[in-house]
Amino acid sequence: MKKAIVFYDHKCGLCKKEILFYKKKDTQQLIDWLDIHTHKDQLIKYDLSFDQAMKSFHFISPNLIIYTGVNAFIQIYKTLPGLKVLARIISFPGIYHLSLLGYKLFAFLRYRFHGYHKCHI
Repeated sequence: MKKAIVFYDHKCGLCKKEILFYKKKDTQQLIDWLDIHTHKDQLIKYDLSFDQAMKSFHFISPNLIIYTGVNAFIQIYKTLPGLKVLARIISFPGIYHLSLLGYKLFAFLRYRFHGYHKCHI
């Protein structure tokens, strides 16, 4: 069975903590969790640059559909046990649009002002 892939920034404290939470939920190992710093060769396979991976969170489905940002999180929530309700809630109109705006702001600020070497959350 082909797994989904998540590219994340292990050097960002917040990202690292969140992925550790997801990994605990992923008891069936449904997702390959790949740090963008140590798996740059994998990014190339999916036509992603390191800069793109730094600017947004990426989820690649088993059928090779690439989701970014909030849509990537929704896919994680749909995949992992106990989080499907959260995927539905975030997908509601209004909540979804606010989530998109919130994530875009967070991602911009993280990339612009913190960068991977300064994120200590």
